[in-house]
Amino acid sequence: MRRGIIFLVLILLIFPIVSSQQAEVEKAVQCLENQVAKNTCSSLTTEEKIFSLLGVQKCEGELLTDSQNNAECWPKSGCTIKQTAQSILALNSVGTSTEKAQSWLLSQTKISTDVLWYLQIDSNEATSCTISYDSSSYSVNLGEDKKIDSSAGECLRLDKDDYWLRVPSTCYDKEFKISCDKSFKTNMIFKDINSPTYFISDKINSGSASSSITEKVKSNCFSTTDSCDYEGTLWGALSLTQANTDASSYIPYLIISANKNERYLPESFLYLLAGNTYYEDLLSLQRENKYWDSSGDKLYDTALALYPLQPETSEAKTNAMNWLIDNQKTDGCWDNIRNTGFILYSVWPLKPLNGTDCLSSGGYCLPSADCEGNIITGTCTGTLKCCSVPLVLPTCSAQNGDICTSNEVCNGKIVSADDTPNCCLGSCTTPSEQPKTECAINGGACKISCGDNEEIKNFQCDYSTDFCCVPQGGSSYWYIWVLLILIVLTTLGIIFRNKFKEFWFRLSSKFKKAPPSEFPSSPQHSQIPRGIIRRRILPTPQQRSPARKPQAQPKRKEELDEVLKKLKEIGK
Repeated sequence: MRRGIIFLVLILLIFPIVSSQQAEVEKAVQCLENQVAKNTCSSLTTEEKIFSLLGVQKCEGELLTDSQNNAECWPKSGCTIKQTAQSILALNSVGTSTEKAQSWLLSQTKISTDVLWYLQIDSNEATSCTISYDSSSYSVNLGEDKKIDSSAGECLRLDKDDYWLRVPSTCYDKEFKISCDKSFKTNMIFKDINSPTYFISDKINSGSASSSITEKVKSNCFSTTDSCDYEGTLWGALSLTQANTDASSYIPYLIISANKNERYLPESFLYLLAGNTYYEDLLSLQRENKYWDSSGDKLYDTALALYPLQPETSEAKTNAMNWLIDNQKTDGCWDNIRNTGFILYSVWPLKPLNGTDCLSSGGYCLPSADCEGNIITGTCTGTLKCCSVPLVLPTCSAQNGDICTSNEVCNGKIVSADDTPNCCLGSCTTPSEQPKTECAINGGACKISCGDNEEIKNFQCDYSTDFCCVPQGGSSYWYIWVLLILIVLTTLGIIFRNKFKEFWFRLSSKFKKAPPSEFPSSPQHSQIPRGIIRRRILPTPQQRSPARKPQAQPKRKEELDEVLKKLKEIGK
């Protein structure tokens, strides 16, 4: 009974929060639809049409009209890799065929010479192998020490202390057929030509004695010029993958050039394209555990970072969603049509898929990078793909994960493993309250822009680009400051009470002149030094005797004038 009551209380506490967030999302949808209707789709830019279609499924016809050669590439004024890829993504989201656009995109494929490639042959014992390409065959021997005894023609040269065969860029289009007299394995290794870091392909091919394996360099990029277009290749590879077209040949170039293109947040794309390896890298870029900011546009970058996290539940994602709601404008939109549409598409898609079609067709919903079989027809939640074979889960330790205790939380991604459904790919930490900024202490919130019912205060935030937004009317801690001021004033009043009495007497004497009869006009009184006040002690009401009119004393006119002059000086 007690557990039931606790559960009911939790539901009652959580439900208003969820309902409130859903109301804000519906408000954003309505705002974007209003913006599109107000401006009309035909007057929007190509980019605005793309993200209106992604966010609220508006402007499809206008986007198709804005293409060259009947939906071959975008925009009509001059086709680019990025906008063509984004248009493919947007049209696919509403079920419109993009085969023509995909063909144009693939026709813009170039070979990236920035990637240096090696072929590795491995065996548990010494073996003799034959490598064939360009109608020629070359014999090489692999010793027990794993070293290769000779090069294999001009396209496979001994390198790295004779352990690998280097492939020159002039041979990147070649296919290499390898066979050995013992069981063996092959794989490709690549690196940036100017970097010491090597990347080993996760695809390792195994062959039995006398069987053959074919290896080929996959070093492609997209570009409409002679140089690779990194951002265009990111969007191009993503759009092809989401359209169930193989884009694996573009991944090595994207990996080795990521450090030189941080402003495009490549970790978000690579998490979808290359798998879980980039999950931790993506989360590590989250600032204040709230948002991402690689290009200088926090809203766009946060939407981009959350896109591959659609099917997941994590603290990082929840915090980012709350941050987005906090930075929503009063009309429901964010700062522009592009960002509003992208946020809705990435975080709160208008028509999320449920995965039923894939499961009913015998498939398995998996990230495309984890699909060991074929991607088949079927719908899955978010960015997952319908794979023909299930994922064989490794143990938690094999995934470099940890199992958190009951009093710990996972600061990272929770995945399923062979030995547990709650494997933490991150760190298990004890919850602790995050330190508050000066802005938060004073009742404000750090945002990139303040709402209509908020005002900007000069309180410190963690990042200089944020404003401290406080509800109009001041901080919720104003009464504390008032109380402190009253305490200080009271303390000063007690300490300097005598000074205040003297000051009050001086002040009051300006408005009220004392009767001459109260100050005996005598030579002694006229000699009181300036600045000293002689007090007259008055009797209490019980002791006070009836006032008697003082007897007038004869004075000389000069003495009277002197006394009046002294009194005026004292009263100043």
